[in-house]
Amino acid sequence: MVNRESIPAKRSSPDLLRFLVPTIVFLIYLYTLYPGLGLIDSGELTAVLYTLGIAHPTGYPLYTILGRIFALLPIGSIPFRTNLLSAAAAALASLFLFLFFKELMKDRLLALVPVSFLAFSTTIWSIANLTEVYALTYLLLAIDLYLFQKGHDTILWYLLGLTLTNHMIGLSVVLPIAIFLLIKRRVRPLHPLLFLLGLSLYFYLPIRAQSAPILNWGDPSTLERLIWHITGKQYRVWMFSLPLSEVVGNLGTALVRFAHELLFILIPLLLLGLIRLHRDGYLYLAILALNIGYSINYSIPDVESYFIPSLLMVAILLARGLAVLRLRYLPMLALLPLIHLPQSNGRDYRFADDLAQNIIKHLRSKSLLICNVWDCYSPLLYYDVVENRAGGHWLIDKELLRRSWYLDYLRRRYPELCEGLKDQLSAYRKELFRFEHDLPYDRALIQERFEALIRGMVELGRKDRRVYILSPIPDLDLNRALSGLPLKPEGLLMRVGTEADTFDFDRLTIRLPDRIDDRHRFLISSIYLKSAYLNYQYYRSRSALEFFQKLTSRLR
Repeated sequence: MVNRESIPAKRSSPDLLRFLVPTIVFLIYLYTLYPGLGLIDSGELTAVLYTLGIAHPTGYPLYTILGRIFALLPIGSIPFRTNLLSAAAAALASLFLFLFFKELMKDRLLALVPVSFLAFSTTIWSIANLTEVYALTYLLLAIDLYLFQKGHDTILWYLLGLTLTNHMIGLSVVLPIAIFLLIKRRVRPLHPLLFLLGLSLYFYLPIRAQSAPILNWGDPSTLERLIWHITGKQYRVWMFSLPLSEVVGNLGTALVRFAHELLFILIPLLLLGLIRLHRDGYLYLAILALNIGYSINYSIPDVESYFIPSLLMVAILLARGLAVLRLRYLPMLALLPLIHLPQSNGRDYRFADDLAQNIIKHLRSKSLLICNVWDCYSPLLYYDVVENRAGGHWLIDKELLRRSWYLDYLRRRYPELCEGLKDQLSAYRKELFRFEHDLPYDRALIQERFEALIRGMVELGRKDRRVYILSPIPDLDLNRALSGLPLKPEGLLMRVGTEADTFDFDRLTIRLPDRIDDRHRFLISSIYLKSAYLNYQYYRSRSALEFFQKLTSRLR
């Protein structure tokens, strides 16, 4: 006799897991969430989301609009709110991946293993902790895979277009799926229109740019600039320009990273899954090859997140291998990736906020600061634009001076500065126009006018301001532009001029991250330790010496 009471319970368990999986993942992400800013693009993106501006290429309109909503939540600091968007997106992705793997493996408990492998991999966990565009891309790709598997092609075509509006790494998934749909499935006249409808969100960029938001990267208000922006024109110099030896090295690094994410012991299951690939298997391998081929040919320091599509494909291979074995205790492997918790925990991370605030502590009355490190300027941008902590000061990113949109930003932000540099700006813009429009230009002439612009800024600033340079790495541009001008250390900065004040290093706050990677080690050594050493050498500053000793002891 059938026990009817057992049937509802059996049917409800998948529904319970649909709720539990994203909820548990989100709560863990919430525990490890950064309370403030991170390095790289976090400061800039937080400022863009709060002001509803235009972010660096490719613009990320979907992320910007959603981020604006999160930035207005009445909870915590503004960076914490925008960090929540990443946590929510990555947690929601785990729901769609659970549904995808449950169907693929025909086992809801076993499906927890690849979901956990992804959710708690160091790559995904890191992007779920802070303000970055990648968590939303991860969610969109998860939805794409789920809709593709279920055969919901109509909504899938719309999502494929929408995916491309967030980050171009989605192209390595969107392109193979679109080709598969065109060849293997029925494409209705409505489908291309839906794809274009999803893609049409990019119209946010020129529409918003017309209103001249405070952060208007690339100023995509014209068709030409819009195309430049969404195709990442300024980054092409780093794409497919590496020597073969470096490409091979990047491939080796990527394979080691995949092995690390699999905790090495899961590699045999992945190989088993590779052997047992069948229906749609070539599609997943095409995505894997396309994504790896693109990512290993892109020369940027934070390339790890570009391998998200590859991680998804690796998880599919792992799922295939697990489905072959179907051993009783295999679902317990879902707990294994939690071993990454110590290195993924960002709940006490304050390094980027401390760095920006420590720099601001040097700026008295009215100052001019020229910075050549994005990891410093990005959080400074947030504190200047959003929190107005640097009101009255001129904060300049030397590298962004190579872009005409940034000159427009400076004109709106610091009209007094640009009014005093009309001649230098006019001369430089003429050559910059030729460079940006791929017209023949004189390399020596544009460099000369670039340096003249920097020199003009410094000389104008010295009339009634303190002028500082933050250049932790040797910079030939600054060396030539500042030739003949005296430089003296003043805390973490170099002050232009014969006068400099001794800086009390006891005023600095530096909370080191639990895990110090190469990026943090560089900033600690080239800014904090180097500056303390120079201040001690110049002024025999006792506070600089004690700071140096304490910091080096904490690094051991």
